[in-house]
Amino acid sequence: MASAFPSDSEERIKHLFKEEEWVDIVENANMRRCTGEIETPIKDIFDYLGVNHFYNIFDKYYDLLFQTTGLSSDQAKEEKKVVLTWTKSVRNVRDPLSHPAEQDISWLDAIVVIDCARRVVAKFDRDIALEIQQIIQQLDLRFAKIDSLDEPSLRPLQDSLPPAESIAVDFIGRQKELTALSGWFTNPETRL
Repeated sequence: MASAFPSDSEERIKHLFKEEEWVDIVENANMRRCTGEIETPIKDIFDYLGVNHFYNIFDKYYDLLFQTTGLSSDQAKEEKKVVLTWTKSVRNVRDPLSHPAEQDISWLDAIVVIDCARRVVAKFDRDIALEIQQIIQQLDLRFAKIDSLDEPSLRPLQDSLPPAESIAVDFIGRQKELTALSGWFTNPETRL
């Protein structure tokens, strides 16, 4: 936005929102910094915005923000629809009205948010999208906590343990016991 509209990008952002809505956006961003929820200082108008605001910006200025060269108008429309869907998915999971930021989100919702964000970022900067992809690959999905009303967590103990590196950098020996313990954790029939 700043490069597309160097002289009035801030006004264009503010114009996307009603005046009283913009006042609330600024107050909420400042409050999160006052309470310590966010440590990053506000450098420009974009720091006031949350994930729930980007849908409006992407919808209004899609052709300026995303490269559509080489695409037919039908392809560009379809691509815009897909990118807005990814953006909406991120917004839906992290919507501060329905899901306050201080509450944890489920493992599966977190994966969806990260992947949708990666897909949107790939439209801007493929290198950063690859970094996000590497983070996703580092997450151990084998022990993902499954959110279901019918299926209990497969890792009740692991969900309450501190990170392994905070206890010991390396655990040596007891491979047989560790294998048995790992089997217990992954066995859905194990209740204790």
